[in-house]
Amino acid sequence: MPESIKQRTNAMATHRDAEAVRFLITALRADVAALRTALIATNAKLDNDAGVTDTNYGALNNPPALTTNL
Repeated sequence: MPESIKQRTNAMATHRDAEAVRFLITALRADVAALRTALIATNAKLDNDAGVTDTNYGALNNPPALTTNL
């Protein structure tokens, strides 16, 4: 099983460095989650649009669930 981000940052030289890295990773995860939500909403809107036919945008473009553990 791969190490978690928390395990890796706990092995850093200083606690301050580990906290800084954890903060940045948490911020990046929030940004990715927001982008994923926007993409899924856009795909749903396209799927519901009567002018856009014969394409299931949700099935083609919706990203899989996040699997990163902190």
